[in-house]
Amino acid sequence: MPAVFNLLSNNNALLNYDDTGKQVLLGQLATSWTAVSGATTLTTELISTNFAVSSRYVFVVYPNNTNPITIKLEDVPLYLNDNNRLLSFNCKIKCDSQMTIFCKLYIDENSNITANQQELTSGQYNAVQSNSILVDDDEDNHLANIEILISGHSQKPIFFTTPHLIHDLGFLNNPIIGLTRRYLPDFYWELDSQASSPSFPFFKFLDALSHATGDTRLEYGAMYGFELSQLQNPEWIPEYWTKSSFVSPSRVRDEYIPWLSLFTGERIVQNIQDNDGEFYFNNSFISRDFIEWQLRTRKYGNSGGTRESIIDSAAQVLIKTKDGELPTRVVALTPNFGGDPFAIQIKTLTNETFDVDEDGKASPTVLRAVEKSRPMGFSIKHITEDIFLFTLDDISLGVLGAGFPLS
Repeated sequence: MPAVFNLLSNNNALLNYDDTGKQVLLGQLATSWTAVSGATTLTTELISTNFAVSSRYVFVVYPNNTNPITIKLEDVPLYLNDNNRLLSFNCKIKCDSQMTIFCKLYIDENSNITANQQELTSGQYNAVQSNSILVDDDEDNHLANIEILISGHSQKPIFFTTPHLIHDLGFLNNPIIGLTRRYLPDFYWELDSQASSPSFPFFKFLDALSHATGDTRLEYGAMYGFELSQLQNPEWIPEYWTKSSFVSPSRVRDEYIPWLSLFTGERIVQNIQDNDGEFYFNNSFISRDFIEWQLRTRKYGNSGGTRESIIDSAAQVLIKTKDGELPTRVVALTPNFGGDPFAIQIKTLTNETFDVDEDGKASPTVLRAVEKSRPMGFSIKHITEDIFLFTLDDISLGVLGAGFPLS
């Protein structure tokens, strides 16, 4: 992704499409931008004409007199990783009158700061820039507030669009910027660093031109990961950042998973459903764990068809309990069930089998979980039990010290 990105939500950025690229119709966009004149809330509307760029709607303010007005956005939530970061705001504004504006960005209730003053040309969109402000370096989540005080509008409509709240120095995360500095005379950086409203205009322009190249370089490095011989400290090898985003199951990017699954011998199963169509893995984190398990163990592919693979496959859908206790995830497997050499029976605890409420019943979810690890030509039956008891001559429950819970 680009080194500089918008911290505003899609609706407050006035985007006319959502995260999937689907168009958001004009009447479906609910923005939190407001406009006031003194204590009076002004009439505003969103329009899809008179825009600066085709990807953004335009927020129009209709002044009710010639007094100054304020366009504002309050209490924008920031994340903890925004702490100790320098933020700034920019947008575009147009009016058929020359205007003076004071654009202010402040954090939480600390509004007593100096706003950035600009004179705007009439009849065209003007770039507007706020002050830069450093978010406190603490463990609290903070709120950003934006205020644009406008005077001289002569009671003519004011067109506001393309708002951005950004990390002001985020462009430094683009590796191409660092490479560029090595090959340019130092005075380019020195002059650029002295600029304001905006800061570093030249290198930010270079970032805008090269962010795709920067992403490519970062991804190129992430694909390789690190070998043990490349690390100064051997204890770093389990760290996430040492893994490859291309071939390491614990770090592989979502778009590379279908390719990496070729080496397991089977397509990846994203989730498992019960008979009611409910998905067992109901959040992205445990769903990702299930996918990584498939890539790491290959028990739905090349390593399937074994006793171990069946037991491990069934255990993937035994991570929830009805009584809130930690799951044991134990599975009892009996081959040659009923004297049939091609029949296998598996048992799980009722407390850990979420779609079965009584003992002796089969779970569709468990059966679907073990289907891809089932040996060819074999049938698998399943029942649940409240407890596992010692069973003489049973290959799973007839082994002393097997460690199954008896209560």
